[in-house]
Amino acid sequence: MNYGNRNATSKYTNEDIAKSYTVACGSSIAVALGIRKALESRTRKMKGPKLIFFNSISAFLACSTAGSLNAYIMRRTELHKGIDVVDPRDPNVIVGKSVLAAKKAVTETAISRYILTIPLLFPSVVLYGIERAGMLPRKFWPNTLL
Repeated sequence: MNYGNRNATSKYTNEDIAKSYTVACGSSIAVALGIRKALESRTRKMKGPKLIFFNSISAFLACSTAGSLNAYIMRRTELHKGIDVVDPRDPNVIVGKSVLAAKKAVTETAISRYILTIPLLFPSVVLYGIERAGMLPRKFWPNTLL
């Protein structure tokens, strides 16, 4: 992920990649633990689909935050130096560097990290809907399989 988040035209060291990885992992853990701690009193009695739904929201926020920060940290040199701007008629011709284009590119990449993790929520939403509709199997094995 770190390697994929980089801009191939910019040079990155192993230290840059390690720093980005550390920030991403640390932020993911901090967000997940922070949510759990902040909502501990409300989630203590949760079980079944409600708990699965809460866990998926926690995972969604932790993963998307980690992905966004990872993209930002990995590409922060571009925010200072800019990225290559090419001629739209001939993509092989570089017409200059732009910090504004870099900010737009990094912001869009960070936002996409939130959008790409939305499918984490689908299974829990379906399971929660099945429970609310009263269609959750009562027997242990069908319930466990679902």
